[in-house]
Amino acid sequence: MTPEEAARSRAVLFGVHSFKHLGDLDGVRHNVAALRELLVAPDVGGFAEENCVAVPPDSAPNALLDAVQDATEEATHLVLIYYAGHGHFGGQTGQSLLLATAASDLRRPYHSVPYGQIREMVARSRARYRIVIADCCFSGLALHMGDDAATDAAKTFKIEGACVLASAAETQRSLCLPEGSVFTLELAALLREGLRGLLPDGRRGEDQPTLTMADVFDSLAARLKDRTVQGHRVPQPRMSTRENGYRIPLALNRAFSKSVDNNPKQKKRSEGRVGKGKRNPGRTQSPAVVTPITVAKLRRQWSLKSFTGILVHNSPEYRKVHEALRAVESEFESACRHYGVSVSALRKLVSDGKGRSGREIAQKTGDLRWAIVGENVHKLCKVGYVMYGGGNIGASSPAMVPTTETAYSFAANAAIVIEQIRGLLAENGAT
Repeated sequence: MTPEEAARSRAVLFGVHSFKHLGDLDGVRHNVAALRELLVAPDVGGFAEENCVAVPPDSAPNALLDAVQDATEEATHLVLIYYAGHGHFGGQTGQSLLLATAASDLRRPYHSVPYGQIREMVARSRARYRIVIADCCFSGLALHMGDDAATDAAKTFKIEGACVLASAAETQRSLCLPEGSVFTLELAALLREGLRGLLPDGRRGEDQPTLTMADVFDSLAARLKDRTVQGHRVPQPRMSTRENGYRIPLALNRAFSKSVDNNPKQKKRSEGRVGKGKRNPGRTQSPAVVTPITVAKLRRQWSLKSFTGILVHNSPEYRKVHEALRAVESEFESACRHYGVSVSALRKLVSDGKGRSGREIAQKTGDLRWAIVGENVHKLCKVGYVMYGGGNIGASSPAMVPTTETAYSFAANAAIVIEQIRGLLAENGAT
């Protein structure tokens, strides 16, 4: 964040650890301090100290709402709202999310903050980027982004995105440790350490200068997957976005400056990604291990079956599969061009099921591992193309939205195949 952007950005952090009528969450007392330290760090969040407000934990609902109102009115670049504590049900239907304060009582909901009020304030903000992070039980209820009608302010100030990141589904309870809530501990660790390693779509974490909300969500989901705390399974985070909200840059990536800017070899590798036809021929490595993959069918989120194609394309699960599929196709097409195999043959992978392009490369190189790669690409294409309406790209019927679990499984397999392709090309001295 530039100094000019920092001057136009606001953050409000509210964490409640001690309650009069609810169970205490001792670990939450550390959440706000840890996050604020990172958000105001020049090499992470970049917020100005005076623009990153920590609301006292014993505050009444109006104190939080006043702080949110001030932030959403003043911010024109980025506004960030964070809450950690107890979440509970309330409202006229009893199904709305209420954010607990120190005085909250389940019999007296007026001591809690209706999340809907915060959502309305954020929705009216003139900020270019808007982020809400809710670390509490049932926080998935916060994922409803409101109607899609753009306000006059949104049109005037060209609002590019909104994102809500929740620590749990609307029926799940978040977990807390003495040192902090599990979700926020991982979020702070990501901001502190930066993003490294292979990402689900084939990119390298250390090659990314910023942490977008999509990268944050993917990393948190991977870090928390299959985790248990004191015998309880840690819920998977949830995210909802509008207007490309998944692209919002939350912070700078600390791992980027260390691995790319200061490491010429890594910088050269990041500049030589597939699609540009470049490799590092001086790199030595063990022979690439290529094995067949098993790609599970994508399961549809039936609650979203009535979405139109446009809204479907904005879902994080659809984007994850779509981007992973395109990355695999790009890598494999690059390999086909390198070995003089017709790129059009790739399209036949979907219809004939024989991995023809992979076998053609195997015949030219004498390396049978390319045949396995071709079959792996075929499996991904066959499953991935089911997302598109009618099973075909360009069909008019709404595309399907896969579940989070199958989207992650697909992306993980795509990352494996991309590494197989890159490994074989590097081993064979492709330049």
